[in-house]
Amino acid sequence: MKKISVIIPCYNVESYVDQCIESIVMQTCGIGNLEIILVDDCSTDGTLKKLQKWEQRYPDDIVLIPLEKNVKQGGARNIGLQYVSCEYISFIDSDDWIDQEMYEKMLQKMVLYHCDVVSCGMYRNAVDGEIMVFTCNEKDAYYEQKKNVIEGGTDLPDIPGGIVCRIYNASFLKNIHVLFPEGLKYEDNYWGNISDLYLHSEYLMKECFYHYRENPSSTTLSRNDYSHFDRLTIEVMKLQKYKELGIYEKNKTKYD
Repeated sequence: MKKISVIIPCYNVESYVDQCIESIVMQTCGIGNLEIILVDDCSTDGTLKKLQKWEQRYPDDIVLIPLEKNVKQGGARNIGLQYVSCEYISFIDSDDWIDQEMYEKMLQKMVLYHCDVVSCGMYRNAVDGEIMVFTCNEKDAYYEQKKNVIEGGTDLPDIPGGIVCRIYNASFLKNIHVLFPEGLKYEDNYWGNISDLYLHSEYLMKECFYHYRENPSSTTLSRNDYSHFDRLTIEVMKLQKYKELGIYEKNKTKYD
């Protein structure tokens, strides 16, 4: 039985998506342990054709979902979650890639500790070829608490790197049922922060496995793009959710 469902939302990434998918099918844990869910969000370039070739090459391991309407990354990820059949879940951005041993090493920690999430560090790959450590955990460490934040517990240590540097326990995500905001960019800022409130356990790995590509046309690096205002909308949504969950007043200074 396959172990990890890898959800990859794809939109106009024909120049990068091959490297992304190749880094996944070449994982040392074996592609037989992976379910690769490719969600094409109405790409207008040659992305879909490339995804179709990958699906033809690995029909038992790749699920291709071509959408008829652009729903942005949040909507694409929500749709990808509906197709998950594995015990663990990972998200990868389609213009990035991962080291070959990422899933094998992270899966070992997940199985050993039976935690809600395992995270690793991230490299930033610059346009000029420079590679630098972008985010990382100070050390390998396991954390556990009986009550999560919503139940009255305290925050577990922050997990740097964002949701793409993590493997989630699928049962954890199904139980909390947090959805990505749709039609907005920076949707992962909302989903990651809100999901963390439900954590009872996490394992932080010091090693870096994820490669974030400096893509000038990406969400975070594009210039003079009105979609950056989505980040403000996402922050307001987070505040509203904290209040809805009844945890805002207790953590008012931090959340403000």
